[in-house]
Amino acid sequence: MTLIHRQPNMQFEGVPGHWCNNIEFGAFFLAGSTGTPAVEPFLNQVLAQAKAKLPPQHRHLEDDIDNFVKQETEHYKIHNAYNAEIFKSYPFLREGYEAKRADYRQFLASKSHKFNCAYSAAFETLALSLAVFLFEETDEYLEGADERTLNMWKWHLAEEYEHRSVCHKVYQAIYGDYFYRVKSIIFAYRHLGGHNKRIYQQIMEHERADMTPAERKLSLERERKFRRKLIAFQLPKVLKLFTPRYDPSPAKVPAGAQAILDHYALASM
Repeated sequence: MTLIHRQPNMQFEGVPGHWCNNIEFGAFFLAGSTGTPAVEPFLNQVLAQAKAKLPPQHRHLEDDIDNFVKQETEHYKIHNAYNAEIFKSYPFLREGYEAKRADYRQFLASKSHKFNCAYSAAFETLALSLAVFLFEETDEYLEGADERTLNMWKWHLAEEYEHRSVCHKVYQAIYGDYFYRVKSIIFAYRHLGGHNKRIYQQIMEHERADMTPAERKLSLERERKFRRKLIAFQLPKVLKLFTPRYDPSPAKVPAGAQAILDHYALASM
């Protein structure tokens, strides 16, 4: 696997908070963007620390770690620029970002490298699942979507697919503790889900404040429909994570993702 350091030139001045016609789907991704610049520096630090811990037979992972860090650095730089515009419409989202960043700082300061490495591997399983979901399951939500926001997410999640196995391989090489990995998946999904749910609810409370009762009812129904679809998609994939031989490497490239990867690779040359 060869990871490519892409440096897309993305501009977000005036980007709309309502970036797609389905407000509830859009809010789910706004919540994700809010936390992105918090988690990705954490991942980078954990993997940078891992390089010194790799057994000699796994030194080949060093190049993947370096390129992973480069990709994730671009991700949080781009999302910082995007969030700077989004926070103009939703200034209260800064609180959610700061809360998430505080958690990761506390993890780095007080948790073991094994904990942080296992958490990172668990996080990347969620990113891979979200990549497949966006590319293959969301056409009904994306007609007429803001191109800048959509292109950002497609580039970001295509690269999440590309480096899908780095954290897992690093964890396996250094620790390889199956039961600890399973426990960490449960913790990471609860931790991430808790943060994203709170941020999402803040957005939707803001959006629904001026809705009529009829509009609010429709909004809640759209949310339930989207949630059902997301859970039905993710649940079988989450169950596979608990198998002792889980390995994200063989995952097929999501439909359309390779074209995005190729496009931004050429644009970065």
